Amino acid sequence: MFQALPQYSEQMVKLSIHVDIARKINSIVCETGLRDVEQLEQDLVFGNAGIKEVIEFRRAHPVRLLRIYAATHPEKFEGDKLTEILE
Repeated sequence: MFQALPQYSEQMVKLSIHVDIARKINSIVCETGLRDVEQLEQDLVFGNAGIKEVIEFRRAHPVRLLRIYAATHPEKFEGDKLTEILE
């Protein structure tokens, strides 16, 4: 009954597109290890992690942490400062 309505079909197409986009984003998050960053961030906010966990993460992912810092504090990396640090 509902499938015969043009509006239903249109909404199902849109839903399918959104589900596909969500799957792709989830795949990228898993492949790039962003879940680790997300978990550390959440643990820090809720007090379940401290400086020890940040140091451990920094040792395991130094470039990633630097990129996150640079993205959130662009004023600290004016000019070629980031390039100099990464070399």
